[in-house]
Amino acid sequence: MPSFSNILEVIALIFSLVAFKATRPVFLRILTLLLFITVVNEIFIIPYIPSHNFGYNIFSFIDMLVWFYVFFNIHTNKRIKCGIVIAAIFCFSYSFIELEYISGWYVMHINSFRLYELCIIAFSTLYFYEINKKDYHNLFTDPLFWFCSACFIFHLLLFLNFTTINEKNYWHLQNSRLVFLILQTVAITFYYVLICIAFSICYYKYKETHQKF
Repeated sequence: MPSFSNILEVIALIFSLVAFKATRPVFLRILTLLLFITVVNEIFIIPYIPSHNFGYNIFSFIDMLVWFYVFFNIHTNKRIKCGIVIAAIFCFSYSFIELEYISGWYVMHINSFRLYELCIIAFSTLYFYEINKKDYHNLFTDPLFWFCSACFIFHLLLFLNFTTINEKNYWHLQNSRLVFLILQTVAITFYYVLICIAFSICYYKYKETHQKF
């Protein structure tokens, strides 16, 4: 039986496929591949392997690679691009070291993944700052804003949840697990809904442009 998050993943994948030809900038089309891998991983792999964490750890490297690539292309400032490359190298290295020598591949690499989340939050915020400097910016014609918003909200909430995992005393509090699940559900919902909005904007911008000719 597909979970709520599985349904959202499939819906987002469908949106990306419908808007694939219309997706601009073109480098965003790689997100369709990421969504396809996500659906396959969540529905056809994770439920059938002994360790879910192992599957998520492998997937996390794909996720990091794709989003670092996307943000490298989103930002035009050379210093920011250089910072993204350095951050990517550091995150991949730290993740591998944590998995191989500290926690093991069957335990989620929470510490290194939190570093990745902070990087994504920072790169999203930098994009918000850049568009905020403009006198006018129409958010409803800018899919990048919505992709960055999806990343910002998702990784901010995920960072909070992953931080609580390391606080053993937190789990003794009443309803702590319920709060964890609620935050996780909210994060996933915002992530996929905002991604759908972004692909919808791509589709309608493309359709509107080509109807003029």
